[in-house]
Amino acid sequence: MFPYIKVFSFAIPTFPIILLGAFFICLMLIIKSSKFDIIFYKCIMKAIPWAVISAVILGKGTYAFTKIRQGCSNAYELVDGFVFMGGYYGALLGLFLYSKAFHFHYYDLTDVFSSILPLGQAIGRLGCFCNGCCYGKPWSGVLSIKYPINGVETSIVPTWFIESLFCAFLFLFLYQTPKRKNKGYYTYMYMILYSIFRFLLEYFRGDDIRGYIGVFSTSQFFCLITIIMGIFVYFQSQKNGLSLIILERKKTNANE
Repeated sequence: MFPYIKVFSFAIPTFPIILLGAFFICLMLIIKSSKFDIIFYKCIMKAIPWAVISAVILGKGTYAFTKIRQGCSNAYELVDGFVFMGGYYGALLGLFLYSKAFHFHYYDLTDVFSSILPLGQAIGRLGCFCNGCCYGKPWSGVLSIKYPINGVETSIVPTWFIESLFCAFLFLFLYQTPKRKNKGYYTYMYMILYSIFRFLLEYFRGDDIRGYIGVFSTSQFFCLITIIMGIFVYFQSQKNGLSLIILERKKTNANE
């Protein structure tokens, strides 16, 4: 647990540094990769602020909602956190608004972001480890690690590392798919695969900061909705034809 990095007499929070690092790595991947058609490069770059701003608003808003339901009234505590699934919906909303404002196909945008987002998550979860949040339940069996919880060193399930590893493999799977796919392919694959994994992982989380909706955690509730949305996008994608964003590697090699 390393919540701060000391530089001379300054203490810099580790979590936002790691998040910024994840963002710029993903951004550089979009810029440098030959996977995405250069024709759409400017549109993708312009869509990023829409997605990020909307993600921050809804991610923070969802966190504040869960804290209010827990009886919190401290203004600082209401904004001192972030719910990823809320932020994900915010990003989808931001991309939708951008697509409508500039007449760009929505699934072309979501496919680009969905194929790269898992990489950002894989890096970002390491920030959660440093920050002291999103830890697992007490566990002294295989893969358990020692971690300070409320000042007490406890053996727990390393949920950050499990999710980080899954997201890394999900990124490789989505990003390395070279064939042209129907619009929305990367979107629904991410929605369904990540949501199933995250729903199950929530049973091993030991922190209650996310709150609950009925018998499910807030994140599990969102995961169920996202799986349904992913199925809807799947059927929609069958009608939308081939994506204009993702290029066939064979075609790229042929042009070279």
